[in-house]
Amino acid sequence: MRRLATPKRRSSVNAYSKTRSTFMSIRGFSFVELLLYVSLFVIGSIFLVGILYSSLRIQGRESAAVEVTDQSNFIMQTIQRLVRNASLIEDASSSLILRMEETAKDPTRIFVNSNIIYVKEGSGADVALTDSKTTVDQLTFTKFSNPPAKDTVQINLTLSYNTTDPTRAFTKTLRSAISKVSAVTFDSDLLPNASGKHVGASGQKWQDGYFAGNTSIDGTISVGSAPFFYVNPASSLVGIGVGTSPTSAFHVTSSAYLQIGFRSSATASDCDAAGETGRLFFLAGSVNKLAICDGTQWRYATTTTTP
Repeated sequence: MRRLATPKRRSSVNAYSKTRSTFMSIRGFSFVELLLYVSLFVIGSIFLVGILYSSLRIQGRESAAVEVTDQSNFIMQTIQRLVRNASLIEDASSSLILRMEETAKDPTRIFVNSNIIYVKEGSGADVALTDSKTTVDQLTFTKFSNPPAKDTVQINLTLSYNTTDPTRAFTKTLRSAISKVSAVTFDSDLLPNASGKHVGASGQKWQDGYFAGNTSIDGTISVGSAPFFYVNPASSLVGIGVGTSPTSAFHVTSSAYLQIGFRSSATASDCDAAGETGRLFFLAGSVNKLAICDGTQWRYATTTTTP
């Protein structure tokens, strides 16, 4: 009976060993599988983070590009509208000064201050055309005149996104030329901002002038290139055909001339050349006389009340 009991113990030991071996195999397989899952999760997470970072980077750059493009287009459209409606392009350099038909908008100025573009119409407040999201790297204007064509303004604009993040850096440059459409028109008085200003110049002359009222001129009047007609209010002299050197109140000449003046006497030196033929003086005295130069000497006629 004792010998029959021994095989049962061995059978129990063998069964226990098999169970333990099977359990250890199951535990080993689960650990490897866990390591595999963790590795896949980490790799997937890194991949997803990379995709997310790239997406955010692209989105940031796209938003910067959209912002710069929108503001650049708005600036160019605004300047184009103002130039086309202007009566005169007064100055074009680092700023643009336009003369407008409407008094409330005259003059209109476009300029840069602290990296922001402003427009000022008349005496109104400065209105910002850009904001702090962008910086103005360049804004210059160049005026081109090619008569009889209308004046043209060339615009050079460079705008950048205002950021220190290199992944969102974006710069855009625009160049455009705009022609003025309308002629110079004013709905009120045309006044200079100070005395001494000019209308036209010796090399840039107006063609015609039309006035419905009076004309008042304080200085000299010259008509013609010589000039043929000349008036000097300061010396009370009027000359026709004598350039800018009339010698009496009314001095007329061509090959011979008529000069009219008022004197108390007529000297011989005033009538001793053929070119002086036609000089005419009224001599005031006890007896009023009319002195006429015949080119060699004076001839006199006494004025009376009898016809």
